[in-house]
Parts: sequence; structure tokens; C-alpha cells
Amino acid sequence: MNKAAQLFHQILDETPQSLKTEIDLSFAVADRIDALLKSKGMTQKELARLTHTSEAAVSKWLSGTHNFTFSTIGKISIALGAPIINVPTSAYYEVTATDTSMVAEDVAEYGKS
Repeated sequence: MNKAAQLFHQILDETPQSLKTEIDLSFAVADRIDALLKSKGMTQKELARLTHTSEAAVSKWLSGTHNFTFSTIGKISIALGAPIINVPTSAYYEVTATDTSMVAEDVAEYGKS
């Protein structure tokens, strides 16, 4: 393995899992928005108009590096007529004692990274 590849793998190994997950989620959201735009035959300009924002903002959304708020996700979902993310809500999901203990374990693990 060359030195550049070794350095890349070293940096990747040292990157906290929470950051890796955040990056994966950011790109997944961007990919979802892009797929919905294409499936509906919409342009970035049309999405910008429907969400009352600029084309530059839409371009940033699609870059995969934007830190979305729930408000923005909601506006995009409405404009595209489809959910961007799916999270079980209380209507479909009940928290159990097991779920609560898993959250506590996750919080403890998060503090380590």
C-alpha cells in the first residue's frame, strides 16, 4: 500500500463513528432529494421557487455537505410531495424498556468517541 493510501486509512480509522454516520446521512439526504427531483422531472430552479429559497441553496443541499434542519427537510418534502427521511412516529412505534436501555448504552458509547 502506498503512503497516501496508508495515510487515508489511518485518518479513516481515527475518524469517530458519529462523524462517519453524519456524513453518510448527509449524502443519503442529498441523494434522496436528487432522485425525487429526477423522478418528478423538476429542476433545481423549480425546487428553489417552491421552497422560497435560492438556486444556490438548492445546489448546496444537493452537494451532500449541508447541515439540514427539520424545517428545511419539511419544506423540501412538501415541495417534492414525498418524504425525504422516514422516522417511526408514536403512531407506529412504542418505546419499550429495551429501547430505553439501548439509548442509555448509545449515550454512554457516544461519550467515548
